Amino acid sequence: MRSSAASDVYKRQEYKLPDREQRLALLREYLYTAKDLDFSSAEPLFDGMSHAEIKMVCSDIFKESLLNDRKIDLPLVQTIVNMRQQLNRQTS
Repeated sequence: MRSSAASDVYKRQEYKLPDREQRLALLREYLYTAKDLDFSSAEPLFDGMSHAEIKMVCSDIFKESLLNDRKIDLPLVQTIVNMRQQLNRQTS
């Protein structure tokens, strides 16, 4: 049987969702090639997402841009965020 101190190590960690400033910083970091993107307009689309979710969505946006020779702009970001949200709804 584990000691109380040892079991404390295995307790579930609670993480806070990123706030507005953190989301903006993440978007600028992960979408660094998006020179024409208004990050302030895109940021609310990521409200309620964890750091990991934001990273995955940004990766999808980046891939879509590269594979289809598309500029990273607000319509592309909206499309990918919507697709990810639909996928999450289908799997939950």
